[in-house]
Amino acid sequence: MKGLDTVSLNMEVPVPAPGEDLAPRPLLEVRDLTVSYPGPTGPVEIVSGFDLTVARGERVALVGESGSGKSVTARALLRLDHRAAVSGQVVLDGTDLLTLDARAMRARRGDRIGLMLQDPMTTLNPVRTIGSQVMESLRVHGVGRAEARRRAVETLDRLGIPDAARRMRAYPHEFSGGMRQRVCLAMAIVAHPDLLIADEPTTALDVRVQEQVLSLIDSLVVELGMGVVLITHDLGLVAGFADRVAVMYAGRGVESGPVHDLYRSPRHPYTSGLLASVPRVDRDGALAPIAGSPAQPTSRPGGCAFHPRCARAEADCAVTLPEVRRLGPADVACHHPLALAGEGTR
Repeated sequence: MKGLDTVSLNMEVPVPAPGEDLAPRPLLEVRDLTVSYPGPTGPVEIVSGFDLTVARGERVALVGESGSGKSVTARALLRLDHRAAVSGQVVLDGTDLLTLDARAMRARRGDRIGLMLQDPMTTLNPVRTIGSQVMESLRVHGVGRAEARRRAVETLDRLGIPDAARRMRAYPHEFSGGMRQRVCLAMAIVAHPDLLIADEPTTALDVRVQEQVLSLIDSLVVELGMGVVLITHDLGLVAGFADRVAVMYAGRGVESGPVHDLYRSPRHPYTSGLLASVPRVDRDGALAPIAGSPAQPTSRPGGCAFHPRCARAEADCAVTLPEVRRLGPADVACHHPLALAGEGTR
């Protein structure tokens, strides 16, 4: 075989100890994440026992209706909201972020983790120039002013900001909504973080610019091994970008798995309903919206929170919270999951 003569026959091959797992450690491991906020009569739980893993170089989409807890999860991972009571584990490259003091956590924001929030008007400071805001994470982490400016201009240029060097001196109100969105993305990725959390990163962008933004994120995934958590309502966007999908409903994870398997054969009725409610080129006929309204954090039903809207619900669904179990390539929290495509119905 090619190269055999260059390999030492005495080379030590690592042998796992009993019970040892040599699989690569995920970049991000979220275990039993629970997030509560103060309410009029006590804490209100928004996210409940949520799990998520992201490998290096992996793109994971987090999807669900408005109010499902996606954005709250994103902010909790970076401990951005001091009002929130957060428990569980958020392990980034072996370190539990929830155990760090405020100074150590600040050191990881921007450098190890980049965050792009949904609304650029609340992200951007209206009285600071675009350039100073894009450069900020680099400057905070010790990059010299000249190098920070060079990298900021380069990032803005790659994101399609015309005359980026000159526009560094502009203010947010001088940019269109779509341009402000690209500036927010530049702020999140300029330091080349290990993990990017992107909350609706293509909102207000036309299809062509959406493609440019996702293409840039994809190039960073390839070049740097950056992991991505993409929060979006656009299931079409997910199909063309993500490797895996995690579906949230009422603050819990209900299904996760490889994107192609999940789209071809969803196992949770909620996932199936989401896919049936959006246009697809491979399907004819009218769209089928999910019946009812999403569960509210202050009045979630017992058992499976989706059961009042679920055509497959039975008596146990209203009483017992379903545990997550592995069904083929997917992890599903459902007492009565859908059959795989081609298996028929129960």
